[in-house]
Amino acid sequence: MSEKEGITTYCIEYAIYGKADCAACHKVIQRHSLRAAEIFRKSKSEKKKSAKHSWYHITCWKVPELVTKLPIEQFRGYRSLKEKDKKRIQQVIEKGVGATWNDVIEKPLPSKEDNELLKQVADDDDNKKDDKKDDKKDDKKNKKKDEKKKRKRNDEQDMTAQLTGVTQPLSKKKKNNKKDEEQKSKQIEEIKLDKQDQIELENLAKQIQAVTKNL
Repeated sequence: MSEKEGITTYCIEYAIYGKADCAACHKVIQRHSLRAAEIFRKSKSEKKKSAKHSWYHITCWKVPELVTKLPIEQFRGYRSLKEKDKKRIQQVIEKGVGATWNDVIEKPLPSKEDNELLKQVADDDDNKKDDKKDDKKDDKKNKKKDEKKKRKRNDEQDMTAQLTGVTQPLSKKKKNNKKDEEQKSKQIEEIKLDKQDQIELENLAKQIQAVTKNL
């Protein structure tokens, strides 16, 4: 890179003060947390302190092309990192340009207890669904039974109304079944007696007519 274009270097270190903001997410980089910086100087004569630093959380930082071409040991701060952080930085760089810290962080596998808990939750959800289905079926069955009972009640009330001329509740009808039968039999007997009397009257009237004609 020519001096006209400026000089860009990088550093990876632990934050000293916790005052700088991340150039990517614009949140404060906490003290002692791992961070990376892009350092720009207009020329070699410009002091490092006056150079422009663009700081990043290590999780926000993306691997630039220059870092993949030069030994990582040449970048400021790398030698002071903990061994586990050095390994992770190397792994990120090996992923290539544009790689991030999240690309190499291993996600912990769920434990047996977690798997059992997840399975139990899934089973509970399935059981709840089955219970809801059964409840719906029971509701439909009960509704059909209620409709049948209602229709039967209405039919019995209609039949009672036809026989007696009065609509009676089903409970009263059951209690008064014997009385209704007795009343019906009496009504039939009364109707029969009335017909016999009428026939006798008709015969008597005919005899009277015959006698009056002969006179």
